[in-house]
Formats: sequence, C-alpha cells, structure tokens
Amino acid sequence: MTRRTGMRPLRIAMIGQKGLPARYGGVETHVENISRRLVKRGHEVWVFCRSRFRPDDDATGLAEGYRVSGGEHYYHGIHLAYRPSINTKHLDAASHSLLCALEAGTMHRFDLVHFHGIGPSAFVPFARILGRRAVSTFHALDWRQVKWGDRARSNLKRGESVGAHRSNAVIAVSRLMETYVRDELRPIPLS
Repeated sequence: MTRRTGMRPLRIAMIGQKGLPARYGGVETHVENISRRLVKRGHEVWVFCRSRFRPDDDATGLAEGYRVSGGEHYYHGIHLAYRPSINTKHLDAASHSLLCALEAGTMHRFDLVHFHGIGPSAFVPFARILGRRAVSTFHALDWRQVKWGDRARSNLKRGESVGAHRSNAVIAVSRLMETYVRDELRPIPLS
C-alpha cells in the first residue's frame, strides 16, 4: 500500500525522454519531477533512457541521488532502463520509443505506460498490446518547428493523432495545448 492513498503501488513506465537526471530539456525536467513524486508515494517508476546518456558505472561526479546496484541504475529511487536508439536526427527518438514501447507492452507488468511528446505517442498501440493502460503528455506541437521537413512533420502529426486517439488519457501541459487537443484532435475516451 502506498503511504498517501492506501492503494497498491503501481508500476509505471516513462517513455520519450532522453534520460535522467534532467540535463537536456523541459521534457526531462517534467519526467524527473513527476517520477520523483511518484516514487515518494510508493510507486515503482521506470524511466526508459537512451543508452548514450548513461554515465560510466565508475565515473566520478555522478549526480547526487544516482546509484548503481547489481548492474541496475537508479536515480532517487527511479529505475533507469537504458536502451539503444539509432542516433540520427530523424530516427533517435522514434527508434528508442518503438523499442521501449514494445518492451513496456510485453514485459515487466507495467500498470501504466506514460508517453512524453507527440512523436513518441505514435507508439502507444505497441505499449497496449497486452492491455496495458497508456497516457500521452503533449508538451509541444513539435511539427511546427522549422527544423523538420515535410516527412518528419507528417510523422509527428501522425504521432499526435495516434496519441490522442489510442491513449487512455491525454495530458496537456498548458491551457492553450488543452484547447488544441480538445478542439482539433477530439480524443475519443477509452476505458
């Protein structure tokens, strides 16, 4: 039972961020803050991180709260699961998210798989293969960024649509994003 709610602890997976501790951007800060709070409440949280962001096990100057135990990595009680990705501009996040969604959907008996970003949300159906619940957090309309070409924009829009329509819930990080999701994407409530 968790300290605060009296309910059984949940097993939660986070997918879409580069890694922890948060040194890379707003999504990582968001994931770190949520994950630390969930762990304090007694839940088991796994954050899937990209392998190239893994510190050396014997490195000096590891972040406070970072520890390695039996080959497993933890940060303030959060289990860090390092997985590979194809390190290119267009395939990094997608390849990592696909691999992690498949793993989260078929292994570890997660109660909830939480996707961060519209690109990673394209892989929600893989996480739901065996009936897992999935949540997508929309942080930004990434397809609007000038760095993406037409094909990448199209893929991001597809991820946005899949996340909105195949997730059990969608979280918007601002009122403006909430309005966009509600009015433009019209998510279909799932049970």
